[in-house]
Amino acid sequence: MWKAIKYILIYLAFQVLGVVIVMIPCHILDADEAVMLVSALAVANLLFCLYISRKDRIRLDKQSFTIRPWTMLLLTILAVFFFILPEVELIERLDLPNNLGDELDDVGGTVLGLISIGILGPIAEELLFRGAVLGSLLEWKPIRSMPWIAIVLSAAIFGLVHMNPAQMPGAIAIGLLYGWLVYRTGSLLPGIIGHIFNNSLACILEMFPEEEGSPETVAEMFDSPFLEFLAVAGSLFICIVVVKAIVRQVNEHYIPQEPDLVADDLSGQQ
Repeated sequence: MWKAIKYILIYLAFQVLGVVIVMIPCHILDADEAVMLVSALAVANLLFCLYISRKDRIRLDKQSFTIRPWTMLLLTILAVFFFILPEVELIERLDLPNNLGDELDDVGGTVLGLISIGILGPIAEELLFRGAVLGSLLEWKPIRSMPWIAIVLSAAIFGLVHMNPAQMPGAIAIGLLYGWLVYRTGSLLPGIIGHIFNNSLACILEMFPEEEGSPETVAEMFDSPFLEFLAVAGSLFICIVVVKAIVRQVNEHYIPQEPDLVADDLSGQQ
């Protein structure tokens, strides 16, 4: 457990380091705070990827970046896509605050935002949460024989570290799927691809200005509450069907391993 906490603290330290590194250049160029923040994220995530990918920290080999069959990647993307509408509906129903300011949302719709938030961020977070954190939790003696607890804990930590209430439910839910996939397949690739798709889609949508009078909530997208319910329930149903297809493919192509072996593999132990 302490090993997992150590990696999270190191990750947060890199975020601070990123701000320090870009502060002077951004000040010279008179860049606004949002540009400085997204630049800092890019630098921090790149440096963290280089740090965590060392052989003695987590296992990164051919298995980490391959998956069979390849259609599992497509199914992961579909699961993420059809989860978006139910996730947004839940956020709006619970009235969860979004701590990401409008300025950062605007920067997300730039090439720099796409690279930083859409690509580098997901790679760094998957290496951290599904690689280092999950691997450390799986080898934690009190729960070593109960991998599902490690998967749930890693997903919960993933949600909490975002420090944004509006992002937490979705991050935790999708973190459960990514964590289970890593545990069963040993591959980080589905989580990385799904994560990149989710973040990049948000960045790309920000590139297109909203027209005046366009709907701002799920309820405003539909003419009646009944149609809203059908759309949300239908999207959730498809998401569940896709997840079940992912589970079926995993069970068909991967033999379950002992928790101890999985923990040693993910943590880089020989």
